Amino acid sequence: ATPVASVAGGAYEDDQSVELTTSTVGASIYYTMNGTTPSATNGTLYSGAITVDESCAIRAIALKSGSVNSPVMTEEYIIG
Repeated sequence: ATPVASVAGGAYEDDQSVELTTSTVGASIYYTMNGTTPSATNGTLYSGAITVDESCAIRAIALKSGSVNSPVMTEEYIIG
């Protein structure tokens, strides 16, 4: 299943703490913050809340061995 961000994209005055989840049991979430498409070889393995302290787009994908990759989630944040 497509990853879900705990904070929706949008414009915020303050830093945001964003958690990623997926309903796919046993899946790993990989994410990027530089606009590129995340994968097991491009991106960071999600391990805890992401601090968004500057404008960026978080893109995330759920991967599970033996399963089809999830669609890519994209949430854009404007900080300041």
